[in-house]
Amino acid sequence: MNAYFKTGIPGIVDIMPSIAQFLNISIPREQLMEVDGVPLTGKLYATTANMSLLDNKLRVTWKAVEKKGKAKIWLSTTNHFKEGGKDEYTLYTTVPLAKQEAMIDVSKLPSSFYKVVIETPGNMLNRWVAERK
Repeated sequence: MNAYFKTGIPGIVDIMPSIAQFLNISIPREQLMEVDGVPLTGKLYATTANMSLLDNKLRVTWKAVEKKGKAKIWLSTTNHFKEGGKDEYTLYTTVPLAKQEAMIDVSKLPSSFYKVVIETPGNMLNRWVAERK
């Protein structure tokens, strides 16, 4: 078990990625970007992703487990995946993992829905934010 299992707040969404990692099941990238949760075994680079939208800026945060390496921040404004489709992600920025934060100006990308994936050297995290109606 990794440090997230021992000192974090694991959730039910962490079970599937844990089983997949334990069984050495390779998940295709397209599906991996949609997986909620992180493995409870093996090395992790980041956990605990959060996102907020304020004044046309998305603030993306995470807890860096590894301080070395980069975090790539991908963004999509669709959720076609829920209907069996494919979401197109755009790489918006790359920041040091240790920074534990990225800001994305979405003023030129108006949407009522944003899906963000934080890609680290060893795992991915995702979060959504949607306007309340």
